[in-house]
Amino acid sequence: MCSQLSTVLRSNFSVGEASTLERYFSSLIGNATNGITANRAAIAMGIPFGHVIKLFSRCYKLGLLSIDYAIRCPECSTIIKRFSSRNDDQGEDLYCYSCENNVSITTDNIEIIYKLSGDVFFPNGQQGQISSTDTVAQIDSLKSFIESGGDYNSLFFNPNMQELQVLQGMYQSIFAEQKNTKATGDALENLAVELFRTIHCVKATAIRTSENQIDCYTNNGFASLLPALGQHIVIECKNEKRTPGNTYLHKISGVIDTINGSVAKPVRLGMIISRTKPAKTVHNLAYIRYIKDGLRIITMCGDELEDILFNGRNLLELIEQKVDELQTQSANDLRAAGLYN
Repeated sequence: MCSQLSTVLRSNFSVGEASTLERYFSSLIGNATNGITANRAAIAMGIPFGHVIKLFSRCYKLGLLSIDYAIRCPECSTIIKRFSSRNDDQGEDLYCYSCENNVSITTDNIEIIYKLSGDVFFPNGQQGQISSTDTVAQIDSLKSFIESGGDYNSLFFNPNMQELQVLQGMYQSIFAEQKNTKATGDALENLAVELFRTIHCVKATAIRTSENQIDCYTNNGFASLLPALGQHIVIECKNEKRTPGNTYLHKISGVIDTINGSVAKPVRLGMIISRTKPAKTVHNLAYIRYIKDGLRIITMCGDELEDILFNGRNLLELIEQKVDELQTQSANDLRAAGLYN
């Protein structure tokens, strides 16, 4: 076993955990390093499945493991697609050519496959490629991961140390003196795009047209599994020292209304990301807009970004919390008015 991997394990795990992981990783040869599953590892290491999930989550955080997802056909058990957590647009439905059925993506048929970070720890290239048809046990489904105590949000948003270092540097740049106003705005916009790209299976980009500029626009490949995000998010960024006011909420509302007038799947979530905390009236208007037609507009400020990037706050948990607060407030007020059961 590479001494570098041994050092990382022994620096971040208990002696017993490091020894168990090191023995297991040392036993993997060839394609096995690209097809690690929690179920197989639990059997090999002789420890509970739920414990392996937690150990592997920490290994991923440290950059020792990466994650792929596999979609298994529920009818014939064929793995019909395997894709990386970052760069594949898998959509909501797939087609199984083995049994000729359409397959909807659910927590039952998404299976989690771990890979050792070979470029760092196996310089001799002993790890190989694994076929998309290789067997993965049903216990390794996303549903089993959740039921075994795996942190759902941390699976999809769990930036490793290298990613965090990049994001932290970008965060510091939003407070630095820039050459002009555009560069100042770009600093926060670039951070927002990169931050949302770290969510597994979410793509993010800035969009500039002759009519509108969208600072960050996301496409969520797991829309049915991450309902708080929806299929798309429109994000407006404001890197200013002054408190963001109602103008920014009206702007993002208008952009979303324009988009929703021409697409089949409407945008249901907008975000205002700003250096300073928005005025209270922004939240009041967001609440009114949600009551009107269900559009959810939430905010995130610099202090919350700092909490995510330096203190380990989970981005998805924060979004869920803000969406829940908006929906709960509206439900309570409507119920008090006798308009909601």
